[in-house]
Amino acid sequence: MKKLLCLMATASVVINTQGFANQGHPGIQRKGIKTGTRTTAEIMSTAKKREDLDEAITRGGSKKHDEIGLNFLGARIERGGGVVPDSMGAVGPTQFVVAINGRIRSFDKQTGIADLILDTTTNNFFEFERDGRPTSDPRIRYDRFSERWFIIMSTGSDEESGEDGNNRIIIAVSDNKEITFFTAWDFFVIEIGEEFFLDYPTLGIDNQALYIGGLLFFADLTLLPTNQRVYVVNKKELIEGELVFTELHFPINPASVEPFSFVLQGVDNFDKNATVGHFIGIDSFSTNHLALWNVLNPGSESPILQGANHQY
Repeated sequence: MKKLLCLMATASVVINTQGFANQGHPGIQRKGIKTGTRTTAEIMSTAKKREDLDEAITRGGSKKHDEIGLNFLGARIERGGGVVPDSMGAVGPTQFVVAINGRIRSFDKQTGIADLILDTTTNNFFEFERDGRPTSDPRIRYDRFSERWFIIMSTGSDEESGEDGNNRIIIAVSDNKEITFFTAWDFFVIEIGEEFFLDYPTLGIDNQALYIGGLLFFADLTLLPTNQRVYVVNKKELIEGELVFTELHFPINPASVEPFSFVLQGVDNFDKNATVGHFIGIDSFSTNHLALWNVLNPGSESPILQGANHQY
């Protein structure tokens, strides 16, 4: 926590209380749907056969004299498909995994060469979770505490009906730290609701929970006028095969900033003794500030969203 705040201070960032110091916002506990467990080999068996090898497969990394690490191609638009790639990636003990709109691919992190273990479209990866809708907005983390990979995405508009409501947050969790053909992935779904559409999910993780933000619209894609949602997912339950999460709401001031500024980002915290979780985002009531929200009791049945108690 201190390191996080020090980093913000050096960037001349001010944390604002958002006017809710010491006011807790209790949420509603819900359960998501577990759709199944599939191995990497099973996922890859349904992937489309490659017509030719992407340059990223064979080129590997290069290191220039002024660089401290490898520089390698993650994927091209032909292998993704999203004009906006929403580029994401995460580093594990031996691998780097790229996740963009339309493609997920694992690399040997020492060489920068794709290891050919996981290389498929995100639609195929989440084939049984997306309910026929396209996938978008990937987020990926390697969690050093549980030694597992966590991947989330959202689904878009229904491709047949064109309807936007009741899209999903879709989640995958590995059973080990190194992705192999034998790695088993548990898959889960959070349904947003018939009246709503959630866009641009974010992800943070710590020793107790996953923290998912997003931009919530009505089903006709008009922005909710008064509040937005965040989700706190119990990590222990998720690893054990059950999706238990708490839905929390926070107020916004829509007239002040662009809609995507409302999205709260879940905060990654590598402190194994942390007892409080966090979301961070632009303060919609004062746009030159960041608002840091605390999540009290994140690993319990009743997490509480609380405004920051300090100004910096």
